[in-house]
Order: sequence, then C-alpha cells, then structure tokens
Amino acid sequence: MVPNVTESLSKFRGVVVPREYGAPLVCWLEEPATQEEIQRAWPDASLQAELLTAWTVSRETWLFVEAKWHQWGLHLLSPIQSAKQTAKERAERPVGAIRPDDIVVGACVGDLDILVLSPSETGDRRLLVAVELYERPDWRPAGCSLGHFLEQYWAAQGDKFWDPTDHV
Repeated sequence: MVPNVTESLSKFRGVVVPREYGAPLVCWLEEPATQEEIQRAWPDASLQAELLTAWTVSRETWLFVEAKWHQWGLHLLSPIQSAKQTAKERAERPVGAIRPDDIVVGACVGDLDILVLSPSETGDRRLLVAVELYERPDWRPAGCSLGHFLEQYWAAQGDKFWDPTDHV
C-alpha cells in the first residue's frame, strides 16, 4: 500500500529531535501552494498526483534541519523552486541524465545531493537521490513513491537512509 502523502507530511509539522551532541533537528512546513501557483510554475507538465498533494499540504518543507548551522536535513522545494532547479539540472548535467519527465523535488541541506521524482523509473528508483558527481545509474534509489520516501525518512529520523555510510 502506498503511504498517504498528506498524512506522511503532516507528522513532520513542528517536530524537534534533540541529539546527544550538537543542535537539535527541526522540521517545519510552509503554507500550502495554490493551484494557480503550481500551474504558473509547471504550465506544460503532467505532474504526479502525490507531488500535487504534497504542494497543497505545504508549498515548501524543511525536514530534520540542523537548527544551529543548517548543515543537515532535506528541503522539499516549492513549485517554482522545483521548476527552476529541474531546468538548471537539465542544462548543467550530461545530456539524458535528467529525463524529460524527471522533476527535482528536493535538495539535501549542506551538500549538493538532490531528490528527483522519476516517473519513468520503476520500484525504489521512482525517487532518486542524485549525487553530484555520480552518473544516473549510480544515483541512489530512495523510494517507490513520495509517500514511501517520507515514511522512510521519518523512520530514519533525519538519517540519509539511502546512504548507509552517512548518518547524523
């Protein structure tokens, strides 16, 4: 069963995770995006329903961000940020790295990894973490859906579950 994106996102609202060392990790959700805002950002795109749902819950979301220096966490981009970042990645990466139906939906805070929703992929590769210097076949699988990704990220409490060598 695919997790409900609304429920998955809502559990992050206002969460503060204390840590033994360092500043706590905090989560916050912005106000919902409007349909007009989404349409202006993506006028010609056929967007996945779960992404539309996420944006109507929160225009922009910050998950498990290290509270003092902002050197950790995940930023789920607003519709306009997503459109701009997708265009930027498509222009700067090798031809074909970002497929026509790919959408950059997030960025890791403190590094250059991005979260790519890729409808043309299957299984856990529908959501990919694109590591800056890696080619697409080496991008890390992160979930079969946005809801699934959010549930895994919640369970990991901010650890990069897609990279077993990289933990808070």
